[in-house]
Amino acid sequence: MGELQIVMQSGVPAWECDLMGHLNLQFYVAKAEEATACASLMLLGKGPQALKAEGLRLALVDQHVRLHRELRSGAAYLFRAGIIDVGSDEITFYFEMAHRAAPLLAATFVNRVKLTDRATGKAQPLPDALRKAALAKRVDLPAHAQARGVKTKVRISPPTLAEANELKLLNTITSFIPPTHTSADGLAQPHYAIYAAMSSYLELMAQVKPIENFDLAKVGHASVEFFAVYGKIPREGDVLTLRGGLSALDRKTFNWCKWVFDAETGEYRAGVEVTQLLFDLEARRAMDMPEQLRASLAPLVRPGLTP
Repeated sequence: MGELQIVMQSGVPAWECDLMGHLNLQFYVAKAEEATACASLMLLGKGPQALKAEGLRLALVDQHVRLHRELRSGAAYLFRAGIIDVGSDEITFYFEMAHRAAPLLAATFVNRVKLTDRATGKAQPLPDALRKAALAKRVDLPAHAQARGVKTKVRISPPTLAEANELKLLNTITSFIPPTHTSADGLAQPHYAIYAAMSSYLELMAQVKPIENFDLAKVGHASVEFFAVYGKIPREGDVLTLRGGLSALDRKTFNWCKWVFDAETGEYRAGVEVTQLLFDLEARRAMDMPEQLRASLAPLVRPGLTP
């Protein structure tokens, strides 16, 4: 097995940070998208423009992310990459996002991408040269990047709106895809689904009854791990509707699972399960979940719920 190779270096601008001053989750995903484009060139020898000229693209199928240390505004970071699996029409990249100022790991990503036809979206077999290049860059998945709090097994068939209604999942948010969140050919960027899913946290908290000596305005939330599955790519102008529920609820953490559908057709577009914890905005640290809050959230738990 080989070693990870640096494929990208950049920094965190202030406008990509959340109210806690940390890089917002959707931008971790966005930067992993950029790193995938760089890795296709630097590891496989064929970048996005070369693939486009052949009518092809690498489409994200699913993604497991663990967040190890926060990145703040102004932080410089780098991406190291390798390949952990090669299939007939897909490649699984492994990325480590690390601080450049010190050898501290910020996040790990396992991105499974499929080679697809740009016009039809149908999977295409990997050319021999691409497969050979990918196999030459194989690495082992380290223990610190393996799943802990979320399930990473992909469902045999995608969920449906009917299933969401049967489970009485929360109708959390309806969102329109603007041009600013699409690529040049009008396709939504993967991080937009994460943005919509994370926005629905406020809807979750809206279910909570007032709790004595507990001010929600002074409490934030931090994501520590998530697994996302991406279906047919939405387009500019599509309206998305989300359904969600809790898949787990513990003393410190809760798992929030969301399904994203096309509001007009009902077709599945994406799903995500994320492990989150409560964050005291004044003390700047994680906090235990008050028992009354756990009791308020308990009716939303649907054991076994997955993206």
